[in-house]
Amino acid sequence: MPTMITAHSGCEGTAENSIEHIQCALRCGVEALEVDVRCDTGGALYLSHDESPHAGQSPTLQDAFALIRGSGMRINCDLKSPGIERQVLDLARSCGTAEQLILSGTVSTAALDDPEIRCRTFWNIEEAMPSMVQRYLNEQYPTSQELLEALEQCKKYEVPVVNIYYELCTPEFLAACQQARLGVSAWTVNDESWAQTLLDAEIFNVTTRRPLMVRALRERRGT
Repeated sequence: MPTMITAHSGCEGTAENSIEHIQCALRCGVEALEVDVRCDTGGALYLSHDESPHAGQSPTLQDAFALIRGSGMRINCDLKSPGIERQVLDLARSCGTAEQLILSGTVSTAALDDPEIRCRTFWNIEEAMPSMVQRYLNEQYPTSQELLEALEQCKKYEVPVVNIYYELCTPEFLAACQQARLGVSAWTVNDESWAQTLLDAEIFNVTTRRPLMVRALRERRGT
């Protein structure tokens, strides 16, 4: 199966979490796009990476769902507010886009008890081992042993795909995922040589701000 390509928020030079980003991703001929999702104090779901933008100044998640409905394009909702997994799924269902929905970001272990959530989740490796978050903040990579321990948590919670920073996709890690029958989603792959390496490894998904470049590489491989 060819590696799926996801257009990262702000793809091809567009503004992050913008309508222009979604429209651009739809034109790129890839399988999915990513947006960051937050919930405001009134319970409205909107697109933003950071807490600072007011929801009223940002596109809503409903806006995004309306744009992709019926397109066949999948949408990876990178959850930035905790505890909104079911709310996002319910909105997708009401908008007719539930079958297009992927969840990543702050998906909790409690939420993974719900099979409707679990089957849609690309689980961030740091959610499996929260100590990794502090390492990221200190600009330190987790050790190989920590990654393998996190994979045990992924297996425990039966997630279908593990979502991980691309430079952590070592041959050892990819082999361990293959043995565990876990799909690998790598973010954010903007470097051509890395994109080629991960396409050659036939991982499940590559998330990139340069979807046209990665698609061209994939086509060159004949997949």
